[in-house]
Amino acid sequence: MRRILATLVPLGAVLLAGAAEPLVGEGRAAFRRGAGPTSRPCGACHVQGGIGGAGATVAQRQTPALWGVAALAAIPEGTIEAGVWGPGAPRGVTRGRVGYTEEGVGRFGWKAETASLDTLVANGCLAGNPPAAPVALTRYLHVLPAPVRLTDTPGAARGEALFHALACADCHVPSLGEVDGVYSDLLLHDLGADLAVRPPSGGSAPPPPEAHTRGREEWRTPPLWGLRDSAPYLHDGRAPDVSAAIAAHGGDAAESALAWRVLPAPQREAVLTFLDTLAAP
Repeated sequence: MRRILATLVPLGAVLLAGAAEPLVGEGRAAFRRGAGPTSRPCGACHVQGGIGGAGATVAQRQTPALWGVAALAAIPEGTIEAGVWGPGAPRGVTRGRVGYTEEGVGRFGWKAETASLDTLVANGCLAGNPPAAPVALTRYLHVLPAPVRLTDTPGAARGEALFHALACADCHVPSLGEVDGVYSDLLLHDLGADLAVRPPSGGSAPPPPEAHTRGREEWRTPPLWGLRDSAPYLHDGRAPDVSAAIAAHGGDAAESALAWRVLPAPQREAVLTFLDTLAAP
């Protein structure tokens, strides 16, 4: 609980923490610097620990947000696993799949391929950084604030009710364990052939490493906190806005996407008004 509460601080507190705790300041510096004259620092894509552009190794990926990652890291594995048999699911019918890794229950990355904050840092932007950088970077990520939903927005309550009526909240669950406002179950879901992993255009590169243990159509439910400030959307950034992202869902979410497409315009606008309250810190 203490680790979760430690992330729920305003962004200004992150800057103050850098002055009060040298390790946080060192981590922030490592986050912003590159490993060499031709390398890109973490902060080049993860802008202030938040949004960034689309990047590609063997398949294009939208840079994940880092808001509140310490809160996600603190969620017990059993809480994520219990979501497979979510409340209201018919007996014997699962909701999603746990993204197990060699380290445990995956919770980070588009394919839930990373289980811990330490591994997230180690697999990220450490090349060429000094030996102390992993510890400092991890500490820096621990003090990044989690987004907090905006309040007193006219029409948001109606939109939230419609969000639940469309069954969006079956996967984008508002709270997970003691973490409120995350809007994710952190599970893998089949989102259909249109959103399946594809190699880069013009090439015949092998599939990404996580594809060996993840289906091509499977994606981790991305947390929606900070949604308003994290465009473009979906794993490859193909959706320029939230409406397009919802409509592109298939597979497990096909019925919700169809209901969204036939929803009267005023009701769609109400849902978007609600989602617009999920802002970055």
